[in-house]
Amino acid sequence: MAQDLKSVKIINGALHESPLRGGTIILRGVIDSNSLKALRYDDYQREALPLASLAKLTNALKAGESLPDIEIGMRGAKTRDTGEHWYLQDECYVIDGQQRVNACINALSMQPGLPVFLGAAVHFNTDKIWERTRFRILNSDRVKVSPNVLARNLRDDHPMLAALYKLSHNDSFVLGGKVSWDQNMRRTKLLTALNLLKVAGRLHTHISPGQSTRLDELAKQLDALAERATASRIRENVATFFGAIDEMWGIRTVQYRDFSPWLHGGFLYMLARFFSNHLDFWRDVNGWKLFIDSEQKRKIASFPLNDPGIKPLTSSAGASANVLYELLLKHVNSGRRTKRLQPRPGLNGAEEATETAEFENAEA
Repeated sequence: MAQDLKSVKIINGALHESPLRGGTIILRGVIDSNSLKALRYDDYQREALPLASLAKLTNALKAGESLPDIEIGMRGAKTRDTGEHWYLQDECYVIDGQQRVNACINALSMQPGLPVFLGAAVHFNTDKIWERTRFRILNSDRVKVSPNVLARNLRDDHPMLAALYKLSHNDSFVLGGKVSWDQNMRRTKLLTALNLLKVAGRLHTHISPGQSTRLDELAKQLDALAERATASRIRENVATFFGAIDEMWGIRTVQYRDFSPWLHGGFLYMLARFFSNHLDFWRDVNGWKLFIDSEQKRKIASFPLNDPGIKPLTSSAGASANVLYELLLKHVNSGRRTKRLQPRPGLNGAEEATETAEFENAEA
């Protein structure tokens, strides 16, 4: 449906110098909410997201939060200003921020009169070719923030994340100083923060849910887990888990994680699931203390991880992770007429082998 060609009002606008296009003047200010529907979109834009996908942005606006500024290209330079407010009188095209604009419109339709402040940088005398190039630079070439950085930033709001962050920097922990909470993973790091959190959650799923692949939900699940079993217990179990891996295959001596399949995210998540699913690996009154005896360690350590048919599975999820789980289970139970692993009540053999592991092997 065609949009009305009316002025776009910019509140508290001010001109600034920009290095783009060899040096130009741009206008910065806040878009008047009544002008949002006057903004136009060309075919270089992605399709508009359904309203359900804009829920987070819409809820943020309704909670009084602001969104990042958008970029607009005005195909012309016809303006009128009152000294404080500016009226853009040529066609204005959204270059970056279509979903933010739609979220603002959606929030206003749900709650008329809601104070919505969406900032904008307006480029004058643009054309479709320049806008399309700018769109590519701002989107295709934009570096996405690593979930490890997001996890690091959430630790002040989530006690269990803070506890695991502190553990990962403790020299007595086998992975002390070797967990990456940064944008880029250095060669000296062996595990991403995201994988550490996911493994911690999956290891304790029999105590409290902890399988979300969304960082914000996982952080809440870990906090709920700590409230039930205490942060110190979770921290101790995570240390025991990786300490056992160090004994079975080695962590302290690893120099290149790519050559160490036992440190691949898919294998770690599967192994955490394996321990959680069996009563044999848990002690104390509640059965919440991880314990892996020497005999079990020897048996698990003999699992042929470097076998050409097994090694590729250590970096996989979903069906491949289920195959790896079943192979490990058969290996540990092989040669045993008695003392076979005891699955948790309600977890039969078929369920144990086919449980879907919704795990993203995020190594970035």
